[in-house]
Amino acid sequence: MSEPVIRCYAEGHANEWRAVCLDYDIAVEGRSFREVYDSLLDAVFIYVQRAQELPEAERAKLLRRAAPLPERLKMFWWAVRASQFGSDKDDNCRASFTVPCAA
Repeated sequence: MSEPVIRCYAEGHANEWRAVCLDYDIAVEGRSFREVYDSLLDAVFIYVQRAQELPEAERAKLLRRAAPLPERLKMFWWAVRASQFGSDKDDNCRASFTVPCAA
């Protein structure tokens, strides 16, 4: 069986980037895609690691804490738009990605 993955996306322009983990409602900001990507990986790892230390009921609640619906719909809309029309026409750069998660 393959390791589960979590869904994430990043959005930015110039030196202002933001990355969001949709499955755990974690967000980070930074100056580049690489910075927010690495920061989000670290944040997710620490989050899952700490959640694993909690009693089962609390752990289950934290590991099912999704981002708010508008945040999830934004990523869905970007994916649909990109698949239908190609890259975005505005100045922002966007990327969606998954992260392996052993939770």
